[in-house]
Amino acid sequence: ATDRLELLARLRGVHPLFGMYLMQHMALADQSERIQALESLLEIPGSLGRAIEVPSLEELPQGPLATERLNPLLLTRGLATQAELFAPGEDEDEDPRRGWYDDAPPRILTLAHKLQRLFQSEFPGVADLKIRPCWVAGELLVFGGDFNHYITSHSLQKQEGAIFRHLLRMILLIDEMAMICPDGMEHDEWKEFMGTLAFSIEQSCRAADPDSTDQWLDETRGQAVD
Repeated sequence: ATDRLELLARLRGVHPLFGMYLMQHMALADQSERIQALESLLEIPGSLGRAIEVPSLEELPQGPLATERLNPLLLTRGLATQAELFAPGEDEDEDPRRGWYDDAPPRILTLAHKLQRLFQSEFPGVADLKIRPCWVAGELLVFGGDFNHYITSHSLQKQEGAIFRHLLRMILLIDEMAMICPDGMEHDEWKEFMGTLAFSIEQSCRAADPDSTDQWLDETRGQAVD
């Protein structure tokens, strides 16, 4: 056993090996990429549909982790194709006959799926990793933290409870991940970033339902201490 075994034990309710693997890449990632990576650790109902999907590259451009590290590694190791990593060039649609008889092009990989492919190539014996990339906390911040505006803008009123619980679990996950320092990054800098992110999400939840937010966080944070 090494000192990293204690760090693994801190990750409750998520895949600990994948969580630790993400910490090898967080220093290079920008805020949007860090949020995507963190949210990929949390299970979220498939019934929420396309409203929580990661936006297209036009809406959410690839950050430095994707462009400087993940894309080159996936290509050189043969784990992804050009078509899975990059949007089609503007000239590819000039011929109106293009695509009439071809198979549909592969979907662009999300950041979470890129990380998953690299992880499973390096740890092929780990067969229980399942992720569902989503963009909930990130989209909430796009709306200035206004939970109700976010919900109504995406017609998620019927799934409001599931979204709310996901955000509360995100806060707890941030608490846990803040205690683990990413490779190549000062721990104080990391804790400051994570603390600011957790506070922003917590304030949004508290504005929407202060009693439920306080009760849930008090109970789960108390369990984490125990």
